[in-house]
Amino acid sequence: MLAESAGFLKYMKNTKLLPDIDAVLNGAFLQSNAPFLAPIDVYYLLVQNFVHAVGSELKTRGDKWQRYTDNSVDFISSIGNFPLELKKSYVDQLCQLDEVMSKGELITKYIYNDSCSRQVSKLIQELDYIK
Repeated sequence: MLAESAGFLKYMKNTKLLPDIDAVLNGAFLQSNAPFLAPIDVYYLLVQNFVHAVGSELKTRGDKWQRYTDNSVDFISSIGNFPLELKKSYVDQLCQLDEVMSKGELITKYIYNDSCSRQVSKLIQELDYIK
């Protein structure tokens, strides 16, 4: 019980360190030129928030998933010490969501057919993905 309590307290502390997720997804955070550096735990939490937001758009057939994908990748790419394996995990999770929700016809097609933002294309090349 004590370990669970400590884990929950750490989670609550980390949520306070997150940037404004809506501002990031809508592109306003990067426009503010505010730097963002955090511990690795916060980066993991950040990725999960992004996956949830993009997944929610896919689930409701919303039209913001492209903007959210572009802006979230732009954001994590702007963080100098953001781990490459976590970037890969983010792209993998987005593609898995897409496969389940739309048989790979949205996000996967978007990021691998050069219709995505320059930053997403750059990240895919950085991750050395071959589709």
